[in-house]
Amino acid sequence: MIKESTLWQGGYLSLYEDEVHTWLRERTAEGEDFIRFDLGSLDPARATELLYETYINDDAIWFTPERALLIDRVNDWKAEHLSRLTGALQSLETQFTIAFVAHNFTKPIKALEAAITDTKYRDRGVPSDENGLAEWLMEWLDKRDVGLSRKNAVRIAEHVGTDTEIAVNVARALATGFEGVDLGWDDIAPQLGSLGAVNIFDLTKHIVAGDRERAIEVALRISASSHPLGVIKLLSNRYRQYAVASGDPKATPDSLVSAFGGSPYAAKYAYNEGRKLGPERTAKSIQLIYGAEHGCKGGSKLDMSTQIEVLVIQLAQQFSLAARER
Repeated sequence: MIKESTLWQGGYLSLYEDEVHTWLRERTAEGEDFIRFDLGSLDPARATELLYETYINDDAIWFTPERALLIDRVNDWKAEHLSRLTGALQSLETQFTIAFVAHNFTKPIKALEAAITDTKYRDRGVPSDENGLAEWLMEWLDKRDVGLSRKNAVRIAEHVGTDTEIAVNVARALATGFEGVDLGWDDIAPQLGSLGAVNIFDLTKHIVAGDRERAIEVALRISASSHPLGVIKLLSNRYRQYAVASGDPKATPDSLVSAFGGSPYAAKYAYNEGRKLGPERTAKSIQLIYGAEHGCKGGSKLDMSTQIEVLVIQLAQQFSLAARER
């Protein structure tokens, strides 16, 4: 049965994961640890049976009559699958304490209402409007004993626009090593200028989707915080991964990690995007990137920002053409 449970919602679990862990540990018997499930990595058609066979049955009830669970990414499952999972938990004699986590910003998931014993709504979403984002930055850093003035919070929000992912990375960076410090802009500016490697994922996401306006916005933001050639370097590195993913039939996300470094999570996206683009369109895109690099180094009369805009439009067009050819 479910003895106690609650729900957190917010796209960036790392921002509130410490809260979830603390809540679970306070309710876990000494010497015991909680079990974590990521529903996003499980096939919902089989997962309930699999979990029942391995973790959520009564086989060890004499030794562990109570168990604590962190069930992450509940938003990845449909209502029918969540109902089956919670129903299985409710039917057992083992008493479960559960922290459900949803990576979205909607109202609490209806399929979980019957399973939630704590009605407190733990909304940990990050606002995308400038005022809301500035308030969030101040509050989140204040909880970690880092001082951020309203003026500087607004400047950060203006810098990142509606891109909350950048704001989250800035907040994480500022929370590391600045405890007990009232931040000045000299402390903040280097963090804003070092986010190009993070932004490449957002940039290519919009290129792949054909959202040229948003892709240009992200590219120009990276360019403003570093240099237009920095954008081209990031794209060049990304498209080298696409070349391997699309041209080598034996390529896997793991092989991209081995060849280029980085995280398995990032490599999976690069692999999937490269496969979508295909070898011919990847080769054409790399030619476009090299051409833009030559232009930014003096080979074109256009200003660098315009060249970056043109390049982004051309790269998005290659993905559109690849989609038509499939």
